[in-house]
Amino acid sequence: MSAIDDPKTLDRARRSFADQHDIDEFLATLETFERGAIGPDQWRAFRLVRGTYGQRQDGDVHMLRVKVPQGVLDARQLYAFTTVAETYSRGFGHITTRQNIQFHFVKLHDVELAMQLLADVGVTTGEVCGNSVRNITCCPYGRTTWIWPRRRSSTPRSRKAGAASDSDARLSTNR
Repeated sequence: MSAIDDPKTLDRARRSFADQHDIDEFLATLETFERGAIGPDQWRAFRLVRGTYGQRQDGDVHMLRVKVPQGVLDARQLYAFTTVAETYSRGFGHITTRQNIQFHFVKLHDVELAMQLLADVGVTTGEVCGNSVRNITCCPYGRTTWIWPRRRSSTPRSRKAGAASDSDARLSTNR
């Protein structure tokens, strides 16, 4: 998809999906959790909806998932992804099948800084899990090409080596 302004894309590449309120709320809730005012289960439920997942490795490491709405990015956003990867993660990110980006081994106190950097270019970590609208990646022609079974003939025909029998003819998909 093109990130160039185009009337047909309704300027999708330039619209900001980030909200400063979400980052402020994340930081305030993190502080509340660290004070012990909310429990681990409440904190987990809160951070998951904001794209921050605890990793099972020892230490303070998290995976940060970033939403790429409609799969459209511009150069500034790609540069921000690179900066997050090099500064707060392991130097690279993973592109998911739903066109999001994941950064692993992010320290919990770096999550807010990464979120702010991403928000400055209009992308967010919000609503990347749970019951939310997601991008879908698929082939536009998937499951539309069919191999139809041959008609059974009442007259016998000769069998050649390697030829499929009538019983082998069945509806199948191209894969």
